[in-house]
Amino acid sequence: MSFIAPKAPPPHSFPWPAVRRIAAAALAGCATLATASGKPGSLPLSDTPFPAAQATIAWVGTGLAHVFANGQWQRAPAHDYDFSVTQRRYAQHWESVKVQHRRHGAYDGSAGARDQVHYFRVDYPASTGTGSISARLSSSMGDGTGQIDGALREGALEMAARGVSMFAPFNHYRITQQYRYEEGLLTEQVELFKRSGNSSDTPFMKFEERATLLAPQRMAGAPHAH
Repeated sequence: MSFIAPKAPPPHSFPWPAVRRIAAAALAGCATLATASGKPGSLPLSDTPFPAAQATIAWVGTGLAHVFANGQWQRAPAHDYDFSVTQRRYAQHWESVKVQHRRHGAYDGSAGARDQVHYFRVDYPASTGTGSISARLSSSMGDGTGQIDGALREGALEMAARGVSMFAPFNHYRITQQYRYEEGLLTEQVELFKRSGNSSDTPFMKFEERATLLAPQRMAGAPHAH
């Protein structure tokens, strides 16, 4: 999967009106942040911290945005973002918290706040085996299903978007992930598309993510810049 940004289209041909039609109700409604102390946010409520996990992995990276227009994918750099994820792995499920920041000066707020928090839970059988594993996804953005390989390296999940208007240019997400543990790398693609009955899916936007995987470690001393 390539993460080299293609040349941006000239301003007069870029489909900014289509991008703006995402609207706050489309994505902002999928990741509701707490607006005041005591009000629910994106994460499920609990009186206690997350229980101790069998493994905890974090990753930090960037997402490059593209919009589908004139029959091809075109870069939409105003919608690029930086992000970090903390993933807790248990015997039969994972729980991930994603923090996302859009820093581009031209971002217009059409996909919600610049700073967002998302929650994902993936449930799968305890015995992973070597074949493909069916998975169930529940998240602050919507619920769905998917498949993960037995080594927990590659996954594909699809979900119906929660809180999206029927007039929005998308109503589903498709997420594909590749955990390259030995390289300390995660690649992921998030697609937004419109599904209408039995007709073919209509692409709207996609985000190509590339992140560095991190795991708990001890340090010999304080890290220093070189």
